Amino acid sequence: MKLENIELTFDNFSREMEKLYKEKHFDYLVTIVGEDFGEEGLGCIYILENTQSHARCSTKVIAKQIGEDYVIPSVLKLWHAADLLEREVYDFLGIKFLGHPDMRRLFMRNDFQGWPLRKDFDMSPEANRFPETDEPAEDWTTEWNLDRDGKLVATRHPLMDEDDFVMNFGPNHPSTHGVLRLETIVSGETIKHVYPHLGYIHRGMEKMAESMTYPQTLGFTDRLNYLCAMMHRHALVGVIEEAMGVELKDRGITQVSMNLTDYSKTAIYRAFEMVRFEAKRYGVSIIGSEIVGLVPMEALIDTASYYLGLENFSMQQVLEARIME
Repeated sequence: MKLENIELTFDNFSREMEKLYKEKHFDYLVTIVGEDFGEEGLGCIYILENTQSHARCSTKVIAKQIGEDYVIPSVLKLWHAADLLEREVYDFLGIKFLGHPDMRRLFMRNDFQGWPLRKDFDMSPEANRFPETDEPAEDWTTEWNLDRDGKLVATRHPLMDEDDFVMNFGPNHPSTHGVLRLETIVSGETIKHVYPHLGYIHRGMEKMAESMTYPQTLGFTDRLNYLCAMMHRHALVGVIEEAMGVELKDRGITQVSMNLTDYSKTAIYRAFEMVRFEAKRYGVSIIGSEIVGLVPMEALIDTASYYLGLENFSMQQVLEARIME
């Protein structure tokens, strides 16, 4: 799905996001993607959807740097889904969302040092030894805001009252690939709040993928959930395919790349002819093709049969196939 991309500044971010919510009915916050943009700084990309028209847009904002801290206004008052999404970005990149009432880590231990998805994070084994102590308990959280002078100020909030009782559900296995702990705050028989602890199911695939090629990352998505491994890979491959439409300026050509997951349903020649058809619409001709990696013999035989117009041809007529029997 092609998105309308909107770039905002720190100063107009809150105002423009409110317009998107109230005036253009982008009432669904799909996700927030935190990113280290290198020299541009730290920032976020927000994916929004209008649930009436199903139109989507993306907005990008670069965090404001105050000393060694990076801040972005919270959108929690517009989209409640931002609660955990902003905490996730804070956990991995250290961006503080102004006005968020619970700016704590979400996946990493609360005594973890550093921000793992920043490009300058120390990945050495010596700096990332597994702790041998229990994770310290937290009774307070922090809300960050800017004062009149533009200085970052912290306000502490208690996670529970003195008379509240804490019940831990988990870590357990909720029929998913991974475990979950729910810190439940109760008063008598009333559940007042549930604080999720999600770090048990985090594998750090985003950081590992930074030093790998696209094909090398495919195995990571397969292991996100063994119940739908192919769907995760299909989603990743779809993004890579769209990104691979890169103009090769030195040869004056453009390359279209795709991954065929089932050649029996989408034959090689069908994909090739569809690209040829679309190229012809724009007055462009195809000068060649290539196959990257291994390919089933039947897929090649199927393609050869199509272009050669072979009648009643079978694998039994292939010499190598008969030898391997």
